[in-house]
Amino acid sequence: MAGRAQAGRGGLETYWRFAIWGTAAALMLAPAVAARLTDELAWDAADFIIVGVLLAAGCMIWETAVRKSGSVTYAAAVGIAVAAAFLLLLVNGAVGFLGSEDNPVNLVFLTVPAVALGGAIVARFRARDMARALAVTAGAQVAAGALGLALFPDLRGFLIGTAMFVPLWLLSAWLFGRAADRV
Repeated sequence: MAGRAQAGRGGLETYWRFAIWGTAAALMLAPAVAARLTDELAWDAADFIIVGVLLAAGCMIWETAVRKSGSVTYAAAVGIAVAAAFLLLLVNGAVGFLGSEDNPVNLVFLTVPAVALGGAIVARFRARDMARALAVTAGAQVAAGALGLALFPDLRGFLIGTAMFVPLWLLSAWLFGRAADRV
């Protein structure tokens, strides 16, 4: 009986591992195909390297969380936080939230994933403390947007940068809280 349960769990882990790494591969393939089809997307080798490193790091972080925690809820919380950080870096680097991607004011948004990572380290990756760290990260997202808005008045960029990411950080915090309650 235990052998079957473990085999089933291993199959599920294999499925999720394939889904996560496959999605990362598809995300790398999409701009390569788009660059062949249009002149609008002008990625160079450095762009592919940066995105590849970010995707690989995110996948490895998620994989480590799955192996260490054994909790689906904890793994989901990590996945959402990693996805939020990846998307924030990608969107901010590609088009910027305030003005264009070349606007130096957009650098304030880089503090948000740094807050998440710093909070995770201080929390020592414990679920209850991770919930607090991700709630603080949501506040840092609002603060970064407000500071950026004060420096470069672009209400639309502020709203997109805030409304898009704060719910992700809060959802991750909530899931970490749920994971802590189940321990």
